[in-house]
Amino acid sequence: MSELIVAIDGGGTKCNATIYDFSGQALASATSGSANVFSDFKQACHSIIDASTQCINQLNLRSSYDLRDLVLSAGCAGAGIEESTKAFAEWQSPFRHKVLTSDLHISALSANNGENCSLVILGTGSSFAVLREGECRQYGGHGFLLGDEASGAHLGKRALQVCLAYFDATGGNTHSSNNDSILVNDTTEFVHQITQTHDVKSSAQIVQRYAKAAPARFAEITPLIFALANQQNKVALSLIDEACEYILTMLQSKRSDASEPCFVVGGLSSSYLPYLRSKSDLPLLTSSNPAEYGAYLYAYKNLKESHNAYG
Repeated sequence: MSELIVAIDGGGTKCNATIYDFSGQALASATSGSANVFSDFKQACHSIIDASTQCINQLNLRSSYDLRDLVLSAGCAGAGIEESTKAFAEWQSPFRHKVLTSDLHISALSANNGENCSLVILGTGSSFAVLREGECRQYGGHGFLLGDEASGAHLGKRALQVCLAYFDATGGNTHSSNNDSILVNDTTEFVHQITQTHDVKSSAQIVQRYAKAAPARFAEITPLIFALANQQNKVALSLIDEACEYILTMLQSKRSDASEPCFVVGGLSSSYLPYLRSKSDLPLLTSSNPAEYGAYLYAYKNLKESHNAYG
């Protein structure tokens, strides 16, 4: 078999693409914009094509390929929604063939090389998966408005809620406090850092900028929250504690086998892991495989089972 597979890890912030040959050797990689097929299907398609074209351009230095030579295996945020699945099926793509699954599914496949495991993915969004005998069950990941309680977007929103509550209590002055308690002082510092760094110095400015913002915009606040937590700011720590409690409760409730490996992946995994490990005895692991490798495995299985359809 000579198929080339372009494996996509499409999230709310960016789209990673890697072209693999059928044996699983990575040939080229590239990154483009967001690729959530539910929140913005048109943008997701654009990002997939953009990243794939960048990969093709790398391959063309050695041979001659175009998108029609590729099998697209897309693991994208929002893929579990029926509307997204229908839109993808109807999409007149430039690829030879296309398959779609969730970004969570490909992360679970890649984490343990297709073997049984449980997993939490922590990035712009957040969700959980249990992979058993090739079947992936997904939990959480209901989107920014309804869930994703451990996501970067949710943490950013919680930080802004703290700022809004503080402005309501103080009349908008981020430096005034008649209370010398550590929590009040930490709150003042937290609000000052968030509002100064992101240039929102009043309730009105916060609402104007974020009321209609995409999840990725909220997630931009998250690195500062972790930086403040690392400085022992009690407000930042409390927000991370909320998220960690949610993560650990979900992981413990879904693992039926104590020996089953449990992986923490995603753009925020390295930020979360020290806090999670300090609060739990769960054997929390990281994976050396990129999520795109899971998309390759997903396509590989499909191609092996129905190769005649692509012949």
